[in-house]
Amino acid sequence: MLFLQCTRRTTGEVRRELRACAGPRASCCKESTTDQGFEIPEDSRVRNALEGSFGPHLQDADGPHDIVVEFSAEKARLVSSRAWHPTQQVTKLPDGRVRLQFRVANLVPLISWILEWGPHARAVAPTALVDQVKLELRAALAQY
Repeated sequence: MLFLQCTRRTTGEVRRELRACAGPRASCCKESTTDQGFEIPEDSRVRNALEGSFGPHLQDADGPHDIVVEFSAEKARLVSSRAWHPTQQVTKLPDGRVRLQFRVANLVPLISWILEWGPHARAVAPTALVDQVKLELRAALAQY
């Protein structure tokens, strides 16, 4: 993953922003044809921009998000024994399941991560995450 600090010009507006680009899909960038140089601002810190991220995803417009995912008793030990995120809190539930909570900058990577767990994970919050996971599951089911 390539992170670029760039200046973006759209309809006369100039904005400095941090963009995440994946290799050949770095269409967000064009080579400058001017002699203008670019100086990295002293306050530019990729680490700060990625704070709270789950993978290499920058904060979305609605972030940060407080995530709650519950895991089956069968996967409780695995989930509890691993550090998934710096802000995580794991709660053991009376029926043997576990609840994992943390704060992320962007929901996108969480959707596929939850789906990877199959019937062993259930998105609980926020509503936007729950709705997106349901949408993906319905679309997958429609293929059969």
